[in-house]
Amino acid sequence: MDAARRSRRGRRLSPLLAFTAGRLWDEGKAAMTLDAAAARLPFPLLAAGPIAGPNGARVELRHMQSIGRLSTSEIAAILATRPVFVSAARYEPFGLAVLEAAQAGCALVLSDTTGFRELWDGAAVFVAPDDAAGFAATVESLADDAAGAPRSAFRHGSGPLASAWTGRSRECSLSMNR
Repeated sequence: MDAARRSRRGRRLSPLLAFTAGRLWDEGKAAMTLDAAAARLPFPLLAAGPIAGPNGARVELRHMQSIGRLSTSEIAAILATRPVFVSAARYEPFGLAVLEAAQAGCALVLSDTTGFRELWDGAAVFVAPDDAAGFAATVESLADDAAGAPRSAFRHGSGPLASAWTGRSRECSLSMNR
């Protein structure tokens, strides 16, 4: 196995370990923080989403691997491999990509913002929004976790959003089966 597929601690790694998705061109999504974090990782951080916005804004990624816009099924296929999902967004009113990653069982590394903490406390690891070194260290630590712990507390019903979502899902399922 080549060196790119081993962590700095020498542990064997799965093919896809870190993933982000969103409007990469939007400065508020802090793609440059994740790009700097990607430079510190021993494995790729894949980024799905547009790098150019409708207002002329553009981001130049040097270390993250931009894979462009993906269909819903393509994103679902990536999330099914259970990468560490990363978002350094400075604001996020809800975060559908985070929800999809959590539902897939991905570990979540999110910027420490009020919105993310309110929704994902207990189900994510938080890092200061502009701390590239912190994001890199946290992502690598989670990817290198040999304990085989559940990748997302969301999948196991912990955290306020997970509990609410699980309850609502059961309620919808019950009403559909009547």
